[in-house]
Amino acid sequence: KQWYQRRVHGRTISIDSQKRFLFSKKESDAEAPKAEEAADGVSESEKLLNEKVAELEERSADLLDKYKRSLADFENLRNRMNKQVADAKIFGIQGFCKDLLDVADVLNKAITLVPKEQLEKESQYLKDMHQGLQLTESQLLKVFAKHGLVQENPLGEKF
Repeated sequence: KQWYQRRVHGRTISIDSQKRFLFSKKESDAEAPKAEEAADGVSESEKLLNEKVAELEERSADLLDKYKRSLADFENLRNRMNKQVADAKIFGIQGFCKDLLDVADVLNKAITLVPKEQLEKESQYLKDMHQGLQLTESQLLKVFAKHGLVQENPLGEKF
């Protein structure tokens, strides 16, 4: 609310934004401080409200910042956990493949140790066994290739 005072013919007219008052000189002198106090009271309470609004806005901004940081931390944690799970899977597969490499080496050794002339002279059973070992080795090498493990023969190559 705003107060206005005007002197007209020795009388003071106080105008509130909603009411008008007509006072004589004695009454206006007594009422003038009350009007100023009311104006000060309004501005005091307005100041307090403005301070409270500023305080609440600051608190709101602080809480919003904390919320956003918490979301970012959670997203980082989720990404880190997904990466760790993927790394654990790869590590598990690598260990398994390494163990199967030993099996593949033994299988290859068993296939190459049988001489060709023995295969032609001996029984059909030995020929079938040899052919089964060769098929097993080729299947194992296909599985290795499917997972990115390729057989290399480094003999004669520069290290």
